[in-house]
Amino acid sequence: NFIIFIDEGGNMSDLCMFEVEDALDIPLTTKGCLDTKNSELQEFIKRHKDVLGNSGVYIYAIPKKRARKVNGSQPLIPLYVGKTIRSFTEEAFAPAKIALVSNYLVNNTVPELKLFLVKYPTRKGTNSQKHVDDLETYLVKSAKQINPDLLNTQKAKLDKWGIRGVLREYDKRKTSKSAKAFIDLFSF
Repeated sequence: NFIIFIDEGGNMSDLCMFEVEDALDIPLTTKGCLDTKNSELQEFIKRHKDVLGNSGVYIYAIPKKRARKVNGSQPLIPLYVGKTIRSFTEEAFAPAKIALVSNYLVNNTVPELKLFLVKYPTRKGTNSQKHVDDLETYLVKSAKQINPDLLNTQKAKLDKWGIRGVLREYDKRKTSKSAKAFIDLFSF
């Protein structure tokens, strides 16, 4: 598991720590799409009801095209980033999301679909909606840089600035010594 921090005001004790759950393999139909009537998908949702009952940010991911396998598995890229303050089941498997993702899957040969869940911590007195929205915005922008064909239309506008050799223009062969030191400094 991996933890993502969102800080409001610089006080480390006020950090909201999201937790990344293990990626889930989403069962596809024989036609390679998502279908809520598919008994395998219904069983999947029942089997994972504990984790799917949480709120936070979810990411549908697909294998990267023409990428070399790493440690026996295909590298993944984000396809869609969404959020929920209710439950992952209600939002990630809502008819509109299923239709959006299925449309992509049917029009592109995709061998597998993964679902990453970034779980919001249950704490009293926290503003979950703002934290979840902030994280979704950050992840959508990050995902758009990785996959220009990201299905998100909202929050997907890329920033129009960068740091040569560090951010939004990174090539190990052309990175200067000072850029490498800066990358190390900020753990980019």
